[in-house]
Amino acid sequence: AAAAAAADGAVAPSLRAPASLATEYVTLQGLAAGDEVSISYVPLDVMVAPRRARLRDEYGFECVCERCAVELEGDEGDEGDEGDE
Repeated sequence: AAAAAAADGAVAPSLRAPASLATEYVTLQGLAAGDEVSISYVPLDVMVAPRRARLRDEYGFECVCERCAVELEGDEGDEGDEGDE
């Protein structure tokens, strides 16, 4: 069993923490030996801007994970679409 202290943070985690403070975790996707193990610091349904603000304000880092990058790119593309209807 992997130790929780060895898990990295991600907003597209490979594990979800249990409801209690137990040390048992449940995988959200298939993991092979050597795969990175990650947990999310925020609920998975939080949108990218408030999610990144919370991570910056409460945990002191700018998230640069793949999920944030993809969602930020999508948000930037949406800005130019205003008024085109």
